[in-house]
Amino acid sequence: MRPIYTFSEAERETILATLKLVKGDPYHDYSSFSAAVSYLIENNEVPPFFLALCAKIRAERENGIFKAHVLRNCPSDVESPHLELGVLETSVHGNKNTFINEAFLALFSQLINIPLLLYGCAYNTDLKSDIIATKLNVEAKTMFGGMEVVCHNNCKVSVASSESEPYRPQNVLVYTGFVDGV
Repeated sequence: MRPIYTFSEAERETILATLKLVKGDPYHDYSSFSAAVSYLIENNEVPPFFLALCAKIRAERENGIFKAHVLRNCPSDVESPHLELGVLETSVHGNKNTFINEAFLALFSQLINIPLLLYGCAYNTDLKSDIIATKLNVEAKTMFGGMEVVCHNNCKVSVASSESEPYRPQNVLVYTGFVDGV
């Protein structure tokens, strides 16, 4: 997909400096972490160019102009922890000390008024380990695998199949935030 916006290096560094103000660990106390992100908004700490961009994206989504938006050169954690793929959850929780990716996604979701989507049953709601395949799943052709799933329609045998009418809402969109660079 083509990006609708690419942050300049100066913009990226400005947002990064803002996100560094967010203290806490979203995996141990998400409520406090989210409140710290909200504090940025309430106290006018968010750069005006990012507020304007998010307002534009929110309006485009609300008016059905675009359903997907790609942003490039987003701020992200400078260092990624070494991850032991056999014990991914404890590896992430023990080795990850900065949460710029998580703060960026939380800020973005608050500004465009969409929930930050995490899976309650996968890896203890851990955003980072939800997108990295464990040793067990690295070759699997599923959403937990390490390869692209060409057509995500692997529920045909399930009672709650994606083909079932109740599970195909026509006007309900689920947005998923993602920061590349891991």
